[in-house]
Amino acid sequence: MSVSPDGSIIYGGKAGSLTTSEGAWTFGTQGSDGIDWNTQLNGNANGQAVQMQITNGKLYALNKVSGHWYVRQNATWVDVGTTAPVEGVLPTPTAITLSPASATMADNAPAGTLIATATVTMSDGSQFKGTLTTSDTNFFAISGHNIITARGFTSADDGAHSTVITASQGGQSFSIYLSI
Repeated sequence: MSVSPDGSIIYGGKAGSLTTSEGAWTFGTQGSDGIDWNTQLNGNANGQAVQMQITNGKLYALNKVSGHWYVRQNATWVDVGTTAPVEGVLPTPTAITLSPASATMADNAPAGTLIATATVTMSDGSQFKGTLTTSDTNFFAISGHNIITARGFTSADDGAHSTVITASQGGQSFSIYLSI
């Protein structure tokens, strides 16, 4: 099964199909709203839209009633807002959530102690595959998506310490302030 190339588009009410790793996408009958058409994956109803297209290797669908675009991700539709997908525009970080949201460290915490785990939200709902960095490498280090202590702490380290955590991907970045 050959995947449809970027730029492939089909419209509700017209013949055509798109192929993704999930299978063949077509339009069925017009939806009950009288505007959108029933999208079908391998002949089975799977949402409503007026247009489906492949952009940057992903399947997008436009629901005319809501005015929102949806991207197919992990066998489900994810709402990506009202802006049409643009060919060649890579997904970018739009938010960072730290868990726990605030942390305290003992003054004798050893090097590598977990401070927080970062979850990065991407503009198209995709998985973050970029890099995390910290502005203060004396106290903070990055290990995967974890912010950890860069070295062992001593009582001389008592007091607040802060850093800026930055997520970078696709030539864009998003930053958040972290203080312990």
